This record gives sequence, C-alpha cells and structure tokens, in this order.
Amino acid sequence: MDVIAYSDTLSTKVYRQIKVAILSCVLRPGQMINESELIQQYGVSKTPIREALKLLTQERLVQSIPGMCYVVTPITVKDVGEIWEMRAILEEATAMRAASLATPAQLDDLEARVGDVFPVQTIEDLMRWYDQ
Repeated sequence: MDVIAYSDTLSTKVYRQIKVAILSCVLRPGQMINESELIQQYGVSKTPIREALKLLTQERLVQSIPGMCYVVTPITVKDVGEIWEMRAILEEATAMRAASLATPAQLDDLEARVGDVFPVQTIEDLMRWYDQ
C-alpha cells in the first residue's frame, strides 16, 4: 500500500486506491463500478468517491454512464496496437544502445546464446515449442 502524506485529502487517498486497483487489474477493463459499492469498500461518503471518480474520468481510466455507474475504460484493439508499436520502438532503441556499449566478448557471448533463447527456427520448432 502507498504511503500517504497527512496533507492528502480523503478524495486523494480514495483516488489513489481506486487508480491502483485499475492499474493492477483488480478492477478490470470494462468492469462496472458502482458508487455505493465503493462507499462501502472504502468506508467514506459519496463526496470523496465522486471526486475520485471525476479525476479518474479526466484521466480516461473510467467512463461515466450518467445516472447509472462508471465503467473501467475498456482496452481496445487500437490501444493494443499502439502499445505494441511503442514497445517495438523502445525495444529497438534499447537494443541498439546496449549493443553499442557492449564489448566484442559480450557480443560474441550473446550471439552464442541466441539459439537457447530463441529455439524456434522452423515451423516444426514452433510446433514443438508450442506443445511443451
């Protein structure tokens, strides 16, 4: 659990706890969130819950369904595609930097181990790896 400063408001404390629940998938994408359940769970009144949910809505972590409830913002195929694109960019940049800083001996050692890390060279290798 986070260490919370005494100067934090009750709304801020609840906001952080709900945010952690969303980011750690305790509250799953697409899951409905009911204000009254949160009030019971966190032992607070409506105001801190509503203020926390308002902040989470501004951050697009939750969506409001007026008059009903909130929903944890679903993850879309577009979101996944954007994450994979960003990951590819970061991994390439990181690998290039690591390679540029490695000694020739370290590069030789890495090249010798590639077969152990990536044993899939053919379709048959893929099938054996998948069936394990």
